[in-house]
Amino acid sequence: MAGRTIPRLSFAHTFPYDRAVTTWRRWLGMGWLAGLAACTVDPLASAGRPCSPSNPCGPDAVCDPRGICVAQSRDRGALAGERAREGAPGLEAKGNDGPQADAPRTDARGDAPRVDARRDTKPADTKPADSVKPDTIKVCSVDCTALTNACNEGVCDTAVGQCTTKPKVAGTPCSNGQCYGGSCCNGCWDGASCQSGSGAAACGSHGDLCQNCTSTECRSTAGTMCSYLWDDVCTTFTAKSNGTACANNTGKCLEGACCTGCRDQNDHCRAGTYAGACGAAGGYCTNCLSDCRTGSTCANGVCVDPLKPDGTSCGNGAGKCLAGACCTGCISGNACNNGTTTNNCGEGGGTCKSCPAATQVCKKATCTNGSCGIGNAANGSSCTGGTCLNGSCCTGCVSGSSNTACGSGGAACTDCSAQSLTCTSGSCA
Repeated sequence: MAGRTIPRLSFAHTFPYDRAVTTWRRWLGMGWLAGLAACTVDPLASAGRPCSPSNPCGPDAVCDPRGICVAQSRDRGALAGERAREGAPGLEAKGNDGPQADAPRTDARGDAPRVDARRDTKPADTKPADSVKPDTIKVCSVDCTALTNACNEGVCDTAVGQCTTKPKVAGTPCSNGQCYGGSCCNGCWDGASCQSGSGAAACGSHGDLCQNCTSTECRSTAGTMCSYLWDDVCTTFTAKSNGTACANNTGKCLEGACCTGCRDQNDHCRAGTYAGACGAAGGYCTNCLSDCRTGSTCANGVCVDPLKPDGTSCGNGAGKCLAGACCTGCISGNACNNGTTTNNCGEGGGTCKSCPAATQVCKKATCTNGSCGIGNAANGSSCTGGTCLNGSCCTGCVSGSSNTACGSGGAACTDCSAQSLTCTSGSCA
């Protein structure tokens, strides 16, 4: 060992002097807590370095499947800002480039820059503006139904809290007419306004659709008069058959005019917009107000509310529903009959019955209040050897008042003249 010099180890070999000075300055200037924080694991330094189960990342970084630490929770800009305020190492100015920018990292394999999708983002401010106020509903202080009349409904305007009127549906019946635009039309309706109904070009009454007497669309010859004597109808023309298609199939002919609405039971052409007479193109009107429907809406000439099942009680128990209508007579197959004939007898929507024929002379089958029975044949009806009288066959005089055939009550007739007598009140005297 002689002649060899053993080197002496200094403190600088085991702990660099400049690092020691920097650390002690931080402890003295920031306090021991800040110095202790400076000695903890730096998440910025952890991010991007290799990691494994035995070599975990810092508390603000996670080890991704590639084995590289990735910052989490706070973004790098926030961490860098905190470190800069604390005077943490690694963010001092380098040259003239200023503080290190948070540039995207590219790993050694040349992958595209990684963007941490888990970084916090500030949620959008969903607080409604103070200027947005909910609509205020105002209640009327009086009963608005007092304004209801034949062609208008009294309603409450909740925007201002005042009563107002709303026109009833076009075609709603009113006194001797129909409602249109909140007024009762007693003349005829031309589709836009109510006409007097006395002119040849706009003829009609009771609020029906106007007829054009000068048109030959539904007439063989054109008329020139609208006569009030005939309830404001066109005269001096020959009408085409009801149901004949109008030009361009816009409707059907009805009493010499093209009906584009619907045809009611009195062969009047209605507008077809009223729920009680709903229809279009000249077809028969449908009553949407029937209690055999779940609602009462007429739209484009069609009752839109579903039908109640057939057989449902209706008319306050007076009938049964059939195809959307209340049948108070009797039902035979798919048809509702009035139930007053001996062939179809019944009521209340029950099944029609056929009443059996009478077997006695001068008797007949009857249908009364939906029930079959036996009644007297009409007086004067023929019977064997005589005439029916009050349900019996009279073979004598029914009401004999002549001198040669005098009698009454079906007794044998007497020839009063053979006795030089006169027939007085059915007796020879």
